[in-house]
Amino acid sequence: MDNHSYDVSRHGVDPVAWGPRRAWQGGAAAVGAVALGWVLIAPNTEDRLVAGVLALVSVAVVLGWQRLRVRLAADADGLTVGTLFARRRLAWSRVNQVRAVPAGRFGRRVFVVEIEARRGDSTDPLDDELFVFGASDLGADPADVARTLNARRPL
Repeated sequence: MDNHSYDVSRHGVDPVAWGPRRAWQGGAAAVGAVALGWVLIAPNTEDRLVAGVLALVSVAVVLGWQRLRVRLAADADGLTVGTLFARRRLAWSRVNQVRAVPAGRFGRRVFVVEIEARRGDSTDPLDDELFVFGASDLGADPADVARTLNARRPL
């Protein structure tokens, strides 16, 4: 899943990366293909319009997931956080805390990974940034990801 090229000999630690499961991207592509077929065989304009919008949304979702292929990566130097439009690099010295936090979603108890980091060289705790990742962002159990990150984090 890792699409970064790291020099492992330089870092001394194998990098790890997490991102959305490929099956979701494949499912969205399949929905887009069905919608495109519907556009071609739809008997009236309204059906073609609905199918066309569905096809366009599916393409946008597939491209977005392709861009978010790696949401979070860790190596010996720090973390890389991927967003839709950019990648942010966080040195381990800026990371204050990594934890798995329980949250309620749709009547279920799930965990999310919270990464609290200082913004730049600021020492003001009000300048801290909070990054939150769920299981769908990471393609893995957030509690396992938090344990892995804390094990890799220098003391």
